[in-house]
This record gives sequence, C-alpha cells and structure tokens, in this order.
Amino acid sequence: MQTLGHGHQSEINMTPMIDVLLTLIVVFIVLVQIRFVHDVQIPPPVSHPTAAQGQPIVLELIAGGGYAINGEVVSPLRLADRIRQIYLARPDKLLYVRVGSGWNYSEVMEAIDRARSAGVNEIGYVPPSGPR
Repeated sequence: MQTLGHGHQSEINMTPMIDVLLTLIVVFIVLVQIRFVHDVQIPPPVSHPTAAQGQPIVLELIAGGGYAINGEVVSPLRLADRIRQIYLARPDKLLYVRVGSGWNYSEVMEAIDRARSAGVNEIGYVPPSGPR
C-alpha cells in the first residue's frame, strides 16, 4: 500500500480481476465437458463401376395418355410389375420421368408412387422435348 500526498492511498482493486478469472475457469471447465459431435453421413462405397450401370430408364407419360418405358408402351395395370422387373437386377434405383402435355399433377404423382412401390429409390425429371 502506498500513501500519496494528502492522505490518499492507491491500491489495485483485485475483486474484478478475481471475478474475471473465476468466470474464465468456469467457461473452460464447461467447454471441456461439452463434446462437439457432428453427424456425418458418408455414402457407402460403390462396389460396381458407374459405367456398367447401363442405359438410364425413362418413364414417359405420353401426351395422349398411357405410359412408355424407354419407348416401350406399357399398360397402366402392368406398370409397377414392369418397373419391378427392370430394377430387380439393377444396382442403381434411378428412374427418369418425362411428362407429356395433358397430365395432372396427381396423375404424375400416382405414376411416381407406383414406381417407388416397385423399388425405385431416386426420381429424376426430364423436361419435355420439342418446342412449347
């Protein structure tokens, strides 16, 4: 403690320093206890080469009504069975859908639901060909 002229004493106030020190200690203790875990989803290793997957399968909803798979006309009753047969031996479960004019959204979703029930996992959209 140092005495200045006229009876004033100067000394460092330790209370704020101790408060800051204790707060830092508590923060570090809490951070050590918390484990930062991030869920990472890594795709499974591909056991087959990509080029061996074959040609893509395109389900076309024909403008006049009806279905075609890669140009082959399929009846609506046999659509799910035909898709199941195609994807039974295929490692990739990707189906492309091309919709002609005159189809409602609900009809397109019904066709996609049939494909999903037949074993298709991924659906891709192919824009219609030709001028609009």
